[in-house]
Amino acid sequence: MSKEINPKQKLIFINIVLIIIALIILITWASKKEIDEAGPSLINQDAHGRIWLEFNSDIYILTNEGDIITELDIKQLGIAPPFASFTPLPDGGMLVGSRETRKIHVIGSDGSSVKVIDLAENKIGPLFGVFHLFYNAMTSEILIADTSNHRIVVIDINGKVVKWAGEVDNTPGQFDFPNNILVDNQRRIILVNTNKHRLSILSDSLETLNEYNPLSRNSSQFTWPVFLGADKKGRFYVTNHDNNLKGGELVRLDVDGSREMVYTLPEGVEPMSILVREKDILLSDHHTFRIYSIRHDDRELSIYGSKGLNDMMEKSRKNEVFYTLTVKICQALLVLILFCLLAILLVSKLRRKGLPDEKIKALKIEKPTLSQHLEYLFILKINTLFSSVVN
Repeated sequence: MSKEINPKQKLIFINIVLIIIALIILITWASKKEIDEAGPSLINQDAHGRIWLEFNSDIYILTNEGDIITELDIKQLGIAPPFASFTPLPDGGMLVGSRETRKIHVIGSDGSSVKVIDLAENKIGPLFGVFHLFYNAMTSEILIADTSNHRIVVIDINGKVVKWAGEVDNTPGQFDFPNNILVDNQRRIILVNTNKHRLSILSDSLETLNEYNPLSRNSSQFTWPVFLGADKKGRFYVTNHDNNLKGGELVRLDVDGSREMVYTLPEGVEPMSILVREKDILLSDHHTFRIYSIRHDDRELSIYGSKGLNDMMEKSRKNEVFYTLTVKICQALLVLILFCLLAILLVSKLRRKGLPDEKIKALKIEKPTLSQHLEYLFILKINTLFSSVVN
């Protein structure tokens, strides 16, 4: 006959439930905070030479040297993070794509909202969450690499679709997860065709004219190009990553598309964006919470930004480590508590059916197998540890 739960047992179980609830709340909170500490991501330069930086899902405007000028009020601007892409406008403003809303926000040089472009209002349908933008000043058109829709869309500044290329059912074809896109100094459209492991050179009508291979002949690890930049000499800078789009290398291609230089990156760096400037390449890394400056020819590497900017990023990195550790500790405690709870329930059940040591004696007479003997020894140990809770 089963025993009724006594006050001591009831109190213990109530405390266990409260602790479990508290741990779940703490894990949820720390996980969200961990995501918020995303580090530096998108980076681009406007027509006035200022640097626009996505950091922890906020937008900062910096001087060319990396001093913080201001932080944009994205809530007031109505831009929902995370962001898909930044691309500069001739007047000093910036196009900002939102992965959350799939809309393109036109931001003026003073940081104000000018207009919002929503392709969902067109027959072509909405963008996918991940997309890349480039403003072609020669045609006053916006080029969009709609990554997971496997298509390229060209619109005017008012959002009217001028042309597009890709499969009707948005499956891989001419484009297979296209990413960064730009127009070079020869007025060619250059696209990172990631899952084809190539740079595609497109005509004005978006037909493929040629392809460049940014990979090493012996490459076996970094075979997925993603981020792209070009200098005034017509050379291209491409990041190649592993199949999880992590780690990687930064390579430079000559004007004919051949690999001519590989830039050594610090261990553990995961490039999130690159910006090719006159004297260096800026590379943002959300793993080390740093922006690196790499000189074009001598490959000298340094940390970009003012002390204030780097102190802010270092603080964010430490916060991210703290939240990650908090999640792991709470998860371990939760598993331990659930194990103890199951053990208590097991012992309680065994108490009702008979003590495990009595069963062991019976098994000894019957010559139990080794696995049976170890099983009951384990039950006996659990019974000893939690007997005070059950009694």
